[in-house]
Amino acid sequence: MRTEQLEAAYQAFVADAMAGGFGPPPPGEWSARQVVAHIALNDGLLASAAGQVLAGEAGRFDNSNAADWAKVSAFADEHGSLAGGVEAVRASGARLCVAAGRLTDEQAAISIDVFILDGADVAVDEPMPIGRLLAVQASFHLPAHAEQLRALRPGAGPAS
Repeated sequence: MRTEQLEAAYQAFVADAMAGGFGPPPPGEWSARQVVAHIALNDGLLASAAGQVLAGEAGRFDNSNAADWAKVSAFADEHGSLAGGVEAVRASGARLCVAAGRLTDEQAAISIDVFILDGADVAVDEPMPIGRLLAVQASFHLPAHAEQLRALRPGAGPAS
């Protein structure tokens, strides 16, 4: 599977995170450190799903742990500074890109069970090809959270 789009999305996300200058989040929203922690946790879950497919197992992706406020906050605290969290994203994103790059086109077309929470709402609960899930990571998930980070800069206004 080709990974250029995924790699570029990680580079853009990391650049937005490293630019810093973040203010406090609106009530009930994640801080910049928590957004970064969410991405790192999510990456591990995606890499695990890709690994399952690579091993010939029935894959499953469930982002519940990466969407859990307490687990995201604990991960952010464990990595300390924003820079520590960004280093975790660099490492987790690199692992995911390696796993994705090992997928053959046939493996990328294999559907896995996908369960995605967006806040408290179920956004996806259906099978999806692992390659499509990774494309969504590159084209939607990472850019959406990069925008969330940019919106945390004073004077940036609300995210659209």
